Parts: sequence; structure tokens; C-alpha cells
Amino acid sequence: MRKFGLILGFVFCINCGAPSSSEEAKWQLIYKNSADGTPLFGNKQDLLNAIRNGNPVKIGFGGQLRKDTTLTIEHVFEAHFFTILNDTDVYAQMLPIIGQTPLIEKDTTNIVFRETHWNILVGTNGFSDRLTMSLAKDTILGHNQRNMNVSWFVKQGPSSEEKGIPLWKN
Repeated sequence: MRKFGLILGFVFCINCGAPSSSEEAKWQLIYKNSADGTPLFGNKQDLLNAIRNGNPVKIGFGGQLRKDTTLTIEHVFEAHFFTILNDTDVYAQMLPIIGQTPLIEKDTTNIVFRETHWNILVGTNGFSDRLTMSLAKDTILGHNQRNMNVSWFVKQGPSSEEKGIPLWKN
């Protein structure tokens, strides 16, 4: 509960620092696309509005291992750079991370670092582009493009519902 007071013409708020649990913004799945760009959940316009209104976005993707489809992997990252093309498709990029190799077996799992940087760009049309670079040599080791399902999560806040105006119109 927030309490307000007035001292010498200044308004102050007691207990106004952090939002209460009922007011706290939460991450919610807002849109999901298939590998061919077909919408699987939500409305792409809601995602566009959230990005244009400055809401934080996380991306999730994953799949089954080819050699044993009972084994799965999921990745989630906070998007740090967006491109909106023709008011239709969104592309999101993560900051580079140190590469890792999941060691997944039936009865054990582990993960180890690789001596690489790894970055990915994903789109609402299903397109993805992954870049792998050597940490030691600062050279490109691999560049892999493929289509994949992508889940788009938005940290909901008051501005999530507002229609976002294309940035080039401002």
C-alpha cells in the first residue's frame, strides 16, 4: 500500500520504491512462430507494439537432438537489438556469449565452455542466422542459416497495450 505525504510543498511517497507483487511486470509469451513463419500463438502486432513501446523481450527456441529425439534442449536470451522490416517482420539479435557444448546423455547432463563467441539473429518469419567466432583468433569459424520455431516473451507493463507508432514516422 502506498502512502503519500506533503511537507513544505513537496509530495513524497512512503513505500513507493518497488512495485507490489500485484503490480510487478511479468514475462509472458506474446507471440510464437513456426519455422516457416506461420503464427502459432498470439498476434504479431502485439509484439510490434511492445517493441516500439520499449518493453523488454526475451526469445526462446529449442528442439530435439537428431541422434536421440528423446533428448531436448532449450535456449532463452534477452534480445538486445531489433529490426522491423516493412511493418511486418521482427528480427532480434542477442549479445555475443561464450560458446558452450551441452553434453546430454540419457542419465546425465553437463555443459562445458567452448573457445568461441556465439551470436544469433532470429525472425518472426522463422529465419535464423548464427555466427560463431574464435575467441583466440577473432575470426569467423562458422555461419549457419536455418529456419526454426521461435517464442517471443515480453515483460508486460502499462505501455504493452498501447499501439506502437513506427519509429520512422516520428
